[in-house]
Amino acid sequence: VALSAMGSEKSKKILIDLTGTKNSPELRVMSATQLVGLDANEAAKIGTDLMRTVPAETDVTDLFKAFFATKTATEALSGAINTRKIPENFAKAGRQLMGRNIPWTRRRADDVVQLEKALEASGGTLPVEKMPQQLNDREITALAKTVVETADPALGEKVFRKSELLCQTCHAIGGAGGRIGPDLSSLGTSSPVETIIRSVLYPTLSIKEGYELQRIVKKDGSEMMAYLVSNGNTEVVVRDVAGQEISIAKNQILTIEKTPGSLMPASLTAGLDKKEFVDLIGFLSKMGGQYRVPTSRFVRRWNTAMESKELTRKVAEEGGLFVAKDKGKVINMPIYSKVSGSLPLDELPVVEGGAGKRFSFVRFNLEVVNKGNVELALNSVAGVSVWVDAKPMKMSPTGISGELAKGIHSFTIAIDRNAFKENSISVQVLDDQNGAAQLRLMMDM
Repeated sequence: VALSAMGSEKSKKILIDLTGTKNSPELRVMSATQLVGLDANEAAKIGTDLMRTVPAETDVTDLFKAFFATKTATEALSGAINTRKIPENFAKAGRQLMGRNIPWTRRRADDVVQLEKALEASGGTLPVEKMPQQLNDREITALAKTVVETADPALGEKVFRKSELLCQTCHAIGGAGGRIGPDLSSLGTSSPVETIIRSVLYPTLSIKEGYELQRIVKKDGSEMMAYLVSNGNTEVVVRDVAGQEISIAKNQILTIEKTPGSLMPASLTAGLDKKEFVDLIGFLSKMGGQYRVPTSRFVRRWNTAMESKELTRKVAEEGGLFVAKDKGKVINMPIYSKVSGSLPLDELPVVEGGAGKRFSFVRFNLEVVNKGNVELALNSVAGVSVWVDAKPMKMSPTGISGELAKGIHSFTIAIDRNAFKENSISVQVLDDQNGAAQLRLMMDM
């Protein structure tokens, strides 16, 4: 360490000499590690040569970590590996060390991505590790430590949004999403990482108040599993597995009783690899903190038109108006904004519109409580067309502006995928305008 701290050409020469073949593999690697801080390019050349000549069991952890420390060093290592590949066992070790030692804020940086590619070209692809669902206390504690140290919450949000996981079908964020499970907006502020892991792996162990499962047997012999919303004098209101509230007259009920369990299925994350699981927990643990729902009001609950041959034909003939005046012929799918309020375009179906045109269609509902001017800000208006209740809406340079009558209004947005250059779309309600209408975003459609 003292030699590298000196920073002189003399100390650099000494370190280079120490990496020679007359010394032990451990000393050679240690010297190359110290050299990184003095001359990253020279260290990368020597370090990769070492990996090609030292025994396969040699520990190169500190050498890799030295290259991870700065962008310059990371780029130097990528370049050296691209020039000449390193052995597969060291490439795999490097990839595993990247996951444990590079903070999530750097994971998408160009230098890090290039190093990943270089290591993978040398055979450093990580094996898919499907996530074990049965963990003991010691394993959960160790996993929680891994989450804290290595999780990438941004990637975790993408995992959360995977349709096959059903997270958004059951849970809401910012009021938008399923109502079968609790809203997760502030989960990270109330639950430690270990608790979140246990809740995901063992959903029946700890049931939040208000989400105790009820078994309701009716006098006609039918029964259902649901959550109790209210228990009045003449009726009970329950929320079923689809998230719908149902009123049942008490004179129709034979028995109603709490039953152990949760509507959240066990082993829901079994199909994830460990990295995905770690990132998912990392995201959930940041909810309410780093990932806080903005106080600004964004559209969060949308429907998107699913691509079909019929829709392609109609859009080619009539344009987006066909979707706007939908009379039950358009297949829609619910979709929800990210925590930030934006809706990723890569999650939206693309409908061919003829002559090389490509569109995505989204819809949302807005309730005007009292008549007035409606101002909605879009992150971009390029290639965007809007209809309100199937009537074209005039666009302002920053979004949508116009007077609307009291009532619930349906907004349809056509996004020209060739003209809209942003990665996501967002619609924000502007409340502080003169003469602004009082608005309520509809979370149900």
